[in-house]
Amino acid sequence: MLITSASSLASTFGIPPAIMGLFTLSIGTSIPELVVTLSSAIKGLHDLSMGTVFGSVTFNILIGIGIPALLVAIPIDYLSLYFDAPVMIGVTAGTLLLMKFNGNKLNRLSGIVLMIVYVLYAFFKNICVRLGN
Repeated sequence: MLITSASSLASTFGIPPAIMGLFTLSIGTSIPELVVTLSSAIKGLHDLSMGTVFGSVTFNILIGIGIPALLVAIPIDYLSLYFDAPVMIGVTAGTLLLMKFNGNKLNRLSGIVLMIVYVLYAFFKNICVRLGN
């Protein structure tokens, strides 16, 4: 139902499916993780916060795409391979560097940097999709 609704909304509003999947659906499915991470960080359970984030990403990549790939061949879009994957690797490395240079912590400045990177990613991804790769 979620996929059908997202596809209908994308076509109704002229939103490219890649944008719908990367932003609208991913944000919607990540809200529970955000709540768990935020509440555990507020309670001082920092290991749980980081474990939730990194565990979720790892699970989504390995299992979330691995199981469907067992059942059907999944074509990889050019933009996913040459834009999204390098950005994901870069963001992961950048986050690790932020932790390293802040005494194994992510502080308010780190949060601002990560939010800015997300906005820039969304902006450039949208441009790439609209230009047709």
